[in-house]
Amino acid sequence: MRVSHATVRAVNALTARWAGQTTGGTVFSAAGLWPL
Repeated sequence: MRVSHATVRAVNALTARWAGQTTGGTVFSAAGLWPL
């Protein structure tokens, strides 16, 4: 399956928006654990 650059940009933007809403120092997601 080929992923377009537009798809990658959209996912990155959504992830950044989602991570920006956290008030803690760690984000859990299906993709893994991301310390902020």
